[in-house]
Amino acid sequence: MNEEFGWNKDSLPEIDPVQGPAIRIEKEMAIKAVNKMNNSKTPGPTGLVVEMFKAGEDACTDLVNSIIDGGKVP
Repeated sequence: MNEEFGWNKDSLPEIDPVQGPAIRIEKEMAIKAVNKMNNSKTPGPTGLVVEMFKAGEDACTDLVNSIIDGGKVP
């Protein structure tokens, strides 16, 4: 079973929202994060799997930033 949070959720600090534009994800940041992910995992509610991000490495940054901007998978 996929476990989104392996730690106690109640131990997470309460943080106030931040105003302003979201940070932009650079290509190197996205590639580094995707390479840390394990293959062959069940997709989440978006239907995206890690292999999709790894296969489309060049488009990965654009996709991640559009998800951040729009709040959903385009």
